Amino acid sequence: MRHFGSDILTVADELTAAYVEIFTAPPWKHRGASEVAAAFRERLERDAHRPGFRAHSSSAHWRSMNWEYGHPPGAPGSGVGCCPLSSTPPLAAAPGS
Repeated sequence: MRHFGSDILTVADELTAAYVEIFTAPPWKHRGASEVAAAFRERLERDAHRPGFRAHSSSAHWRSMNWEYGHPPGAPGSGVGCCPLSSTPPLAAAPGS
């Protein structure tokens, strides 16, 4: 799904949860979940209001989400953030395997 400007904030809760899951696991295990969530959410909300902000997100399963975002080259604060997450539980082994 494409997001323009602050439209990305409609999925901010899902993005924040995925970001925290990734960036509090090794090798970032020492980071606290609430601090990581607050910092990411603040950055996302700030970036979403910058001119030219664009984002893409996708999910194929309620726990699988990928996203990327950025600004056109030369825009104030231009840069790119991305976070792939595929935390779908592994399939159970078939009996006898």
